[in-house]
Amino acid sequence: EAFLCADRNADDIEHVARYPWIRDRALFVGNPEDAPDLPFGDGLPNIRDWTRRNFAFTGYALPFDPQALADTEALRARHGYRSDQKLAIAAIGGTAVCGHGGRLGTTAPGALTTHLTASARWLVRLDGALALPGAATAAIGGALAHAYTLYARASVGPRDPVIVIGGGPLARLTLEVLLAKGAAPVAATDDAATIAALGDRARVCALHTAAIEEAIGAVGDRPRRILVIDSAQLELGLRVAGPRGTVVVAAGAATAIEPPLAIALAEEVTIAGVVDGHPDLVPELAALCARDELSLASVVDVIAFDELPAQLAARAQTRPATALVVAM
Repeated sequence: EAFLCADRNADDIEHVARYPWIRDRALFVGNPEDAPDLPFGDGLPNIRDWTRRNFAFTGYALPFDPQALADTEALRARHGYRSDQKLAIAAIGGTAVCGHGGRLGTTAPGALTTHLTASARWLVRLDGALALPGAATAAIGGALAHAYTLYARASVGPRDPVIVIGGGPLARLTLEVLLAKGAAPVAATDDAATIAALGDRARVCALHTAAIEEAIGAVGDRPRRILVIDSAQLELGLRVAGPRGTVVVAAGAATAIEPPLAIALAEEVTIAGVVDGHPDLVPELAALCARDELSLASVVDVIAFDELPAQLAARAQTRPATALVVAM
């Protein structure tokens, strides 16, 4: 892995040196000390020194008021660009990789640890006003990341009809993400806890085709986005997807799914599975929570370790609409 990483780094370094005219400006979102003071690999330049020579450091962009940047023509004029001048911005991520630790729960199986080694793509630096509330933050890298990835994989636009099929914590979290992003979701569920948590913030319908069709009719006729939380309801999701719709299903690694492909093929439906959260989306989700556009307190239950047996027993009896975090 180290050899392959160094080989790729060498290729990229050579590319930048040979073709400097390809890019007009290279920006590093962060500060010089965020670049590791380590070599790219054996015989390769120091990462921080190379970054100083080839990038301009911007500091951190969050938090900011999007409305202050809404006038794109004024922004172009301020920075010297014509209104018809084309701009291409390519964003790539990942600035540092932690060293190997060899600790229980880190590089070896285990649940309890005092130190943690993590890939940089799972690390999100939060400055100043981007504080997040204690132990509930753990859900951002877990259940909430799964929900956010379902939303992102479906490419939901502001006015797209979107239906979430199923119940339980993941359904509730997915609906909350959609609401936070300005979508108007329909919840097709019989889960009382999810229905109660939503109140009048989203349309709710029963788990059958006619009810979903009626609810969809109230939110527009654009290509539909169907998020299937309960994989047992995949056939229902395909039946209501409509022409050129998109169906994204929460598919656990061990889930056995046999979708009725004839339905999907006849309607040109796109099917995608999401097994878990995607680390590259965690910064977006963290910012959403830091701005309190998605309230962690309303979707996460934080309990002490000695409460865990009772909580698990209760959740086995009645399916809740919240994620669970154990504070150690």
